[in-house]
Amino acid sequence: MRRSFWVLAAFMLLALVVGGGIGRAQITEIQGEMRVGIVPNPVALILGGPVGKPYLPGPFFGVEPLSLEFVACCVADTSGEDVTFEWNFDYDGMAFEIDAVGPGPFAITYPSAESNKLVALRLTPETGDPVIISELVSVLEVSSDLVVVPLASAGGPYSGIVGSPVQFNATTSSDGIEYPDGVYQTNQNRVVEIEGLLYEWDFDTTAGTFVPDLGGIGLMAPTYIYDLPGGHTAALRVTDLDVDISSMTTAIVTIAPNQETVMLSPLSDSWIDRAEPDANHGIFETLRVQSDASANNRALVRFDLTSIPAGVEVDKATLHLFALQVPVEARTYGLHRVTSFWEELDVTWSSQPTGTSNYTDTADTRATPGRMDWDVTSDVDGMLSGILTNWGWLIEDANEYDINVGIGRTEYASQEHETESLWPVLEVSYHLP
Repeated sequence: MRRSFWVLAAFMLLALVVGGGIGRAQITEIQGEMRVGIVPNPVALILGGPVGKPYLPGPFFGVEPLSLEFVACCVADTSGEDVTFEWNFDYDGMAFEIDAVGPGPFAITYPSAESNKLVALRLTPETGDPVIISELVSVLEVSSDLVVVPLASAGGPYSGIVGSPVQFNATTSSDGIEYPDGVYQTNQNRVVEIEGLLYEWDFDTTAGTFVPDLGGIGLMAPTYIYDLPGGHTAALRVTDLDVDISSMTTAIVTIAPNQETVMLSPLSDSWIDRAEPDANHGIFETLRVQSDASANNRALVRFDLTSIPAGVEVDKATLHLFALQVPVEARTYGLHRVTSFWEELDVTWSSQPTGTSNYTDTADTRATPGRMDWDVTSDVDGMLSGILTNWGWLIEDANEYDINVGIGRTEYASQEHETESLWPVLEVSYHLP
């Protein structure tokens, strides 16, 4: 289990009452992994580490002579009774000899690497049976062939948004033995070396090339602001005082655009009818699209984009129309970008504007009333960048004059409809580059 010092320290403050060998049980949670509350017997964790270093769970490793500090954490029992803490720092698994009383912390030095040892904590409630908890302590002999190499872990994966700080965390090692600022690896064992480490970070490494952006002694939790969205690779390298350098470790960082989304109501909307070539329908509550041998209908809609800041990049733009009436048989409706001027109260079949020959997008009609959508991202991006002129869109049946498949008509709510929530909407999501 991986735990940072600050999380554990916070829980220790909740779990322990120091003094007189007695601690009041508290309800404690460790990163959602363990809940200590109403339990059959008293429970606790033994935490430890080199003196002056963060407390972490066992087992505990180090080279001779090994100085460690132990403390009881996250204590609870069945009824909130007072619990007595008793320690045996060289427990043989059979006879419990009391070396200290209280929750701690207690500093102990193991002078030699004669054998593995056990540190044991006995919890005794006011009523009921005592419980003994133990952890392994391995004292390693210093030898000439001991190869000391720092272990680095960049943590992650991380996520964030463009322009906002991303918090990194390198307080854990990659193999779960978690002494921030001092975990090292030999061929056979893990050892603890008490010294400051130089942390160097490359927040956007490319093709395995390590070029530090930031470095410092103990720099385990830096922040970094990314300017571009997408996937990035952060890398960490650790160096000890003997100039032993760890392998480069990496973490994936996913950065989302600093995205804004607006919902725009129409500037103009209308529909035109081939059967009435000079009729204007700009004040109608509906917009019609229809395939008919002599009465094709087409809808027109346009939106004001000036509320969107200049220079943005469009992530997604979608035209939404709400169908009040749908055809009996499914139809496909194509959307053209309009390329010439038109006005809501003047446009007719005879005076209809020009449009692109290709559809920007198509959508199939619904079986029941409801919303239909067309993707207009490329059009809106071009309009906002000034490459395209914004005259809106025209929607038509993709098979006009086709009376064999089935005659039918869709009626959409226009901006004149009494229910504003049914009006046409242009949804635009964008970000500043």
